[in-house]
Amino acid sequence: MQRIINYPKNSRVVVSAPKGPGQHNFAFDDIGKTCSLCGKDFDCVWNLRRHLTKYRKLATHIANDISPQYANRNLASQRQTTNTAEPTAPDHNDNSVNEDLHVESDLEDDDSSDVDDMNSDGNDNVSEIELDAGESIIEMDEDTSPFESPSPGNLLYMHIRNSMLSSASNISSSLDADLDLLREATGSHMTWNQYTSDTHLFPDLQSIVLLAFVDGDNDMVSCRILKKILFTISLVLKLHEEAIQKKSLFKLPRLDALLNYQTRKKSKIPVFPSTKVDIQLPENNTTSAYINLPSDHVRFLAANPKKARNMFSLPDRTPNQSICLQQDEKWRTHWYYQQPMLTHNSVDFWSGDIVNFMNGSIPARFLVESFHTMDNSAVFVQGYMVYILEGGQLISIEVESTSIKLETLLGVDSTPVDVALCYSVSPGKVFHLISRHKSLLEEPHFLKRHVLDETGKPIDPKLFYKVRILPIIHFTNNTSRNRSKQYNPYKSWSMKFTALSYEERSSIENIHFLSAIPKKKGASGMSLLPKIVEDFKRLKNKLVMFSAKDNENVLVASPLLWIEADTPCHSELCGLRAPTSLYPCCKCYVRLQRSMPNLQSFSYYTGRHTARTKAHYLAAASTSERGSTIPDAPLTGNALTASDLCFTNRATDALLELQSFDPSTDTPVEVLHNILLGVAKYLVNDLVKVVLKKNPNQMARLSKALKDYENSQGMSRKFTQEL
Repeated sequence: MQRIINYPKNSRVVVSAPKGPGQHNFAFDDIGKTCSLCGKDFDCVWNLRRHLTKYRKLATHIANDISPQYANRNLASQRQTTNTAEPTAPDHNDNSVNEDLHVESDLEDDDSSDVDDMNSDGNDNVSEIELDAGESIIEMDEDTSPFESPSPGNLLYMHIRNSMLSSASNISSSLDADLDLLREATGSHMTWNQYTSDTHLFPDLQSIVLLAFVDGDNDMVSCRILKKILFTISLVLKLHEEAIQKKSLFKLPRLDALLNYQTRKKSKIPVFPSTKVDIQLPENNTTSAYINLPSDHVRFLAANPKKARNMFSLPDRTPNQSICLQQDEKWRTHWYYQQPMLTHNSVDFWSGDIVNFMNGSIPARFLVESFHTMDNSAVFVQGYMVYILEGGQLISIEVESTSIKLETLLGVDSTPVDVALCYSVSPGKVFHLISRHKSLLEEPHFLKRHVLDETGKPIDPKLFYKVRILPIIHFTNNTSRNRSKQYNPYKSWSMKFTALSYEERSSIENIHFLSAIPKKKGASGMSLLPKIVEDFKRLKNKLVMFSAKDNENVLVASPLLWIEADTPCHSELCGLRAPTSLYPCCKCYVRLQRSMPNLQSFSYYTGRHTARTKAHYLAAASTSERGSTIPDAPLTGNALTASDLCFTNRATDALLELQSFDPSTDTPVEVLHNILLGVAKYLVNDLVKVVLKKNPNQMARLSKALKDYENSQGMSRKFTQEL
């Protein structure tokens, strides 16, 4: 509640310092019976009011509002003194007017003379602001009676207070009335100086309004939001001009109607949902967090025509080239990332189909396995050549896979195939069907699903959803509500789509926020992993959504390509101890030494060591105390358990449930911390411990400079916060 205090008569008003940029506080010591515009003294307050009204062109209601204060003060002064001056009649000759005009050049410094009269007429002209019952613009004390003996220094203050009280007492007035009153007031006032505008020091009224909006309070509004608001204002003004030209009705919706539009209209316009999750913490504590689930991001962006064009991509198998993530080894070879179907000439070709070639150009058929691109453009089909022998009784399939252009395929051969009569062949050899050939012929692809009707029944036994593969990259890092991550730390999660180019992935508009959780009471970013993994399982289980690229519902699978983080966070994600532990690497079992005498040779640290595999991570997670023995561990002669090999954290075991994620390969080394900052750290250590150790004067000089810099940073931060 904003309290207004009645200060004693003739007391000094203490004005607090501004709390934020753009805020200004003013204190008026003593107005007296001297005209603040021209400096003329008056013995009688009524003469001053007449002077202000007639020659200064101040609004009459402002002069009337000020005059009782002078009258009360004049009566009080007459009671206190026995010597009173004779009243002086106001000047009505030309010399008085000339004198008034003579001092107009000094009016630029007196901004308080042109008093805003927007809310001075009580309940007639106040802004119409939609508020709920019980809300008010300014909360006052219960005692809102006027001052009994106003202080001479508080006259303008009381006028503003009375206006605020009248405005706060009526919340149903019109904003248009305020604007009309402002126009009338500024239009009726005489210009103080013929070379000075009515809105001095501002170019125009709209600039005053916008500057008050941008800098008038200590609101935490970003430049991006301000640009968005100003752009919206310009669009609304443009629509208003068009409505005037067309002589059509122009009406803005109320704020309440905008905020509750989705609830009241029950519109089908999609609204991005945030999911609330309850997280169990140590010592039986719980906390709540909100997550923007990856599946919701995928669903909304797939329906966006601009985003959907670049979201989906095929693996690229251009030989001897690695210029994009589509050429990554995991994307090219992992079974989960392979495109199982594609449509060409209105024909759906699926993995496991035996297809015919165009115009019989090749006297054979082709067993489809997957689809990929070359040079990120031409589409090829990966599969095996099929030869029909002895009138279709025997079928031979080449063991070696090959790639052919998609445009050479004609259609699907619907002739039933007897697997018992099929063989795998290679030059000079014949085998029983190898497992890969047999699975393609007998087992439908795990992403092949019928198109269902509203009752959940297949519309057509031969009609299936199109499939789109959409790999995702996760990123997790520390953030803070403060400028320094030391205070109010949070752990955040975000995601981006791997099919985008490097420039597009690095753009802030293509980095999609998932969640952030405060690092308090045992909560961390790992606390959100179970819910994120659960949502990835939904994407793994073939989530159907609308695709703007295909203009129909498609089945989308989104495997996790990798997780980006710094080295300590990668250790936590892999369920390992800190990077300074005995076996710190998440990819191999290199052993670190604690002291210099025990260091191995240089070749030991640069050579290859026994690799950690996903099987090792699964074995370590099989026991709660990490007591299981890890096979193929370092050849130390001892049976090492998972705990001995620095497996420790069970909070991240949920990641092992994702078939597309392998902790040993999907936690890429962060170049910034391991190479750039690592090299800088070693160079600084060498500088301090070796070079400057022999030069104490230079060491003292460097220490003083660092201390001065630290002090200046602290002062600068404190100064910025107090602006």
